[in-house]
Amino acid sequence: MESFVGEIRPFAGERVPEGWHLCDGTELPVSKYEALFALIGFTYGGSAGDTMFRLPDLRSRIPLGEGAGYNLGRPGGEEGVALTVSNLPKHRHPVACSTSNAANLPDAATGLWSASDTKGFLYNSTPGKIEMNNESIQPEGKGEKHENRIPMFAVSFIIALQGIFPSRG
Repeated sequence: MESFVGEIRPFAGERVPEGWHLCDGTELPVSKYEALFALIGFTYGGSAGDTMFRLPDLRSRIPLGEGAGYNLGRPGGEEGVALTVSNLPKHRHPVACSTSNAANLPDAATGLWSASDTKGFLYNSTPGKIEMNNESIQPEGKGEKHENRIPMFAVSFIIALQGIFPSRG
């Protein structure tokens, strides 16, 4: 099956077939690849007046269909994402305390800090517990980047430098 100029295919081989090139952002001369340039122009790099244009660079990228905020030739996404407290859903770490002395509180199933330290941290379900200020427990984390990708399998992407010139239809 003959390819269309500008067609991109996933490729599992180590040697790129003749008439194809890796989608690696390589700069090519317009004069040598006029048909391909007529189709992709400066979409992936270069500008009017340049004698060179770039191929798409799909290394470490997942192709995505154009549309709904995704413009042809524009990369997006991040390889590493640092989570911050603002990325987490709103939630609380409820901790109750009491104004009673620890000696006056019976043991129970929920945790409680008392006004005195004779027993330290107690487990208690006594009515009248008060909720502590949200600032009592500080956010944790280092803000380090982590990988954020779907399960994947790496292959190369290649683009046809020659073949059938697609007709407009």
